[in-house]
Amino acid sequence: MLRILTRHLKILMSMRNETPAGYHAFLWFIMGSANLSATARSLIENPANEQLLSVASLWEIAIKTSLGRLTLSVPFDQLVPAQLQLNGIDLLNINVDHLSSLITLLFIIAIRLIG
Repeated sequence: MLRILTRHLKILMSMRNETPAGYHAFLWFIMGSANLSATARSLIENPANEQLLSVASLWEIAIKTSLGRLTLSVPFDQLVPAQLQLNGIDLLNINVDHLSSLITLLFIIAIRLIG
């Protein structure tokens, strides 16, 4: 799992600020928004890349919607499943092993940023 996270991190780090993290990228992608860079859109649309969306991103969308900070044109429970299927995006579930790997990964990131 750490190897997969590290590979994805390297892709994100190489793109610098061109790809937003989490729910923004998903929403901008499905809306066809110009806020998503051409590089990010190309990476998402490339069938050679695995398309994953964290459950945490969906949680953020649900919370922001419930607080009135985000308005969706279609109800959440209809929009999300339809867009995941339409765009071939799989959900990345979070379990204890993932979080343990994340702790190590964040340490590696900190060392790279500091050193």
